[in-house]
Amino acid sequence: MPPYPGRDSGPRSEPRFKNDYTSGQAQFECDMTVKSSAHRVCVMQVFGAATQATAFMALAMNNNSLTYYDKTDQVIYRPIYDTTLRLNVVHDTTAGSVHVYVNREFQATFKDHGAGTHYFKCGLYGREGMSARSDCYLRNIHIYRK
Repeated sequence: MPPYPGRDSGPRSEPRFKNDYTSGQAQFECDMTVKSSAHRVCVMQVFGAATQATAFMALAMNNNSLTYYDKTDQVIYRPIYDTTLRLNVVHDTTAGSVHVYVNREFQATFKDHGAGTHYFKCGLYGREGMSARSDCYLRNIHIYRK
């Protein structure tokens, strides 16, 4: 039986930060270690958008990469397993874009799927086909606003 009957959205262990914003720029920063057991699992989200629930998602995929959603042809960074990465995600609501940096180097820019009340989430959020065990360790989490 799910822990919250009628409201179960699958396995997850993710903090939701109370940094709600609708304008300007916001940045998420952390040191992240994804263990090699993590496959098809979301490790970071910018929540809120006009056309879908999220403006951005980063997934750990079984090809040792961090991808934009589950799009294996849109690799943000590799290799990711069993090493600590500095992840920075900058959301510019005016430009409607999300800029991603790994280890302080620019990796990619993505459209944000429209206006909404946005906030950050990180940790593990289960997706269809995810591995039976997923581990991701986060530390030095910082959130900035401009």
